[in-house]
Amino acid sequence: MNAFTRRDLLKGAAVGAGALLLDASLVQRALALVAPVASIGTVTNNSIRVNWTDAGDENSYYVQESPNGVSGWNVGQFVAKNVLTFNFTGLTPGSTHFYRVKAAKGQNFTLSNVVSATTTGGGSTNATVGATKVGAVAVVPGPVVQGGGGGTWPSYGSGY
Repeated sequence: MNAFTRRDLLKGAAVGAGALLLDASLVQRALALVAPVASIGTVTNNSIRVNWTDAGDENSYYVQESPNGVSGWNVGQFVAKNVLTFNFTGLTPGSTHFYRVKAAKGQNFTLSNVVSATTTGGGSTNATVGATKVGAVAVVPGPVVQGGGGGTWPSYGSGY
């Protein structure tokens, strides 16, 4: 993801006493992690899929959750290098969850933006990236369903 090439690194190099000395700032920039951009994928009554862009030279990711999107971030769910999605399951219908992605390489890390989503079951699916709402309310003809399911079809009697 970095636009630096080997030639760019060598531009900052100097040869002295037979040793190749590289400009440390060029090396650091070439190996830097790019902050992932998080987004919400599929949302159901009991699961939320979090997606993100590749951070470049990461060793792993941690998808972290917070009760309010500001503080109280947990350690996070470990996700292997180059995997760009994680599905949180077993969630309560109609509950709101806040997530961010931490890309890590050794002791270095970078954080994504905060995203949030509300599981279905409360009548709508809402997903928020920053302050931009990206969800929608889905209206499907059929039985009245309260909560996360369990609705019944109306009875028309034996004449139908």
